[in-house]
Amino acid sequence: MLVHDQNAVDLSRAPLPLIVGHDPAELPVGVVEGLRVEGGRLRGSLRFSEGIRGQEILADVKAGILRNLSVGYVVQATERGQGDSYRVTKWQPYECSLVACPADPSVGIGRSFNPNTPQEGKTMDMNDIKREQTRCMKELEALAASGDDTESLAAKRAELADLDTRLAVLDDLAKRRGPADKVPGIGAPAGAPAIREGEVRVLAPGDKLADTCRRDLVDGIKPEELSLGRVLRGLVTGDWSGAEAEKRSVMSEGTSSLGGVLIPAPMAAQVIDLARNQAVVFRAGASTVPMTANTLKMCKVTGDMSASWREENAAITASEMSFDSLSFTAKALAAICSISIELLEDAGNVNGLIENSIAQALALELDRAALFGSGVAPEPLGLNGVVGVQSISMGDNGAALTGYSPFTLAMQKLYEKNAIPGSFVFSPRTWAAMEGLVDTTGQPLAAPASFASAPKLVSNQIPNTLHQGTATNASSIFTGAWSNLMVGMRTSLTLEASRVAGADAFSKMQVMIRAYLRCDVQVARPDHFVKIVGVIPA
Repeated sequence: MLVHDQNAVDLSRAPLPLIVGHDPAELPVGVVEGLRVEGGRLRGSLRFSEGIRGQEILADVKAGILRNLSVGYVVQATERGQGDSYRVTKWQPYECSLVACPADPSVGIGRSFNPNTPQEGKTMDMNDIKREQTRCMKELEALAASGDDTESLAAKRAELADLDTRLAVLDDLAKRRGPADKVPGIGAPAGAPAIREGEVRVLAPGDKLADTCRRDLVDGIKPEELSLGRVLRGLVTGDWSGAEAEKRSVMSEGTSSLGGVLIPAPMAAQVIDLARNQAVVFRAGASTVPMTANTLKMCKVTGDMSASWREENAAITASEMSFDSLSFTAKALAAICSISIELLEDAGNVNGLIENSIAQALALELDRAALFGSGVAPEPLGLNGVVGVQSISMGDNGAALTGYSPFTLAMQKLYEKNAIPGSFVFSPRTWAAMEGLVDTTGQPLAAPASFASAPKLVSNQIPNTLHQGTATNASSIFTGAWSNLMVGMRTSLTLEASRVAGADAFSKMQVMIRAYLRCDVQVARPDHFVKIVGVIPA
């Protein structure tokens, strides 16, 4: 949508050339003068050339034969609107064309726009327009072959021209905005190769799971153009208008007994990436291992080899490099909630809210399990319980932070294992305690440069109710080379919606939504992590 106000429209190139059919190779037939934004519309006056062609065009305009205008413009700034829409908040018109069939029928010569008149139309995404183009070309070909209906032939040509124009505008906007990305903060090279059968790939926080399983869906549909919210709305209401691409994609994957669907892997991976983006352990640097099967076995190093200098003709001193295995077994992580049918049908922003709500629920539990998972089925074992993680105790019964020495000691322990310290992760209470540290004069306590420059992250999933001797209000702090914390992810996400599940969902006109994925947590180098335990309040 183009914003029409004084600040949005750049008229620095006015007056504009008046041309025909957006053809830059032809000389103008006139100019558009007096350009101004008035009443939410861009208005101006046409002055035609005195030449032969200009006067011919003017005659057709006066006769009412040429009535439609189209403006060529450059997009300078955009912002995201509701759902998957965009608003063009800064644009510059550079030409005005007389056209047979405009993209916007409310634009034209001598038009008066009534804002109270409803504008009806169908929202179509790029996949829908391409499909309509194919249909229109086939029909046009058949009409041209028959040669006995010139009126229908002209109408079909006009329809195809309209579709071409709409697609060109969407293509232009997509190029100017760059690739659509629903997951800010996680980016990877476009077109990353998919994982082959039997291949293991470890993803850094900046890589996208969606790229490892990227494939176009049915009819060449692009996963990034789909919306999980529109899928859910269609499943519950049965109204797939504006979501035809989503319907074809998810229905090709199959349905469940509850009326739910298995979300196609490329689309599901985008939601999982959104959860990864919100989870603190991934922001700290945890790795993701895409799982193409229920189980995955990887090799890990438990003892490094060493190098030594040697004399000429002397034997190289041998060293041992020891290995062990990491075994991932996918475990189900699920979330369930209810939403009213009225809200699902009427709320314009429900699409993005649903995706973010599901991602946030999964992210919070991923954080908790990665740090404090019990290891008792079906939970994975979190970092806190892994044997070999180094530990610093604040005392038999815990103690409050009075300075930064525990953090310095933690970094020392990591350096001694040839590990590079990463982010410190702690609870909000611990963060507040550190912010409140003061020196003997009551001034804020200066932190050592090493700690001051270290990344710091806060997680509500680190409890303040841990036991340390007689203390029952202790907390912990974690740091380490976070890439060694590995989360195995199955790329499938199942979404189910039911009007009858639950005790009284049917009578309350509610929909129960259930989403689940499968994952596991493993630690490659436990001694590359340190936990500071027994942190209690002052």
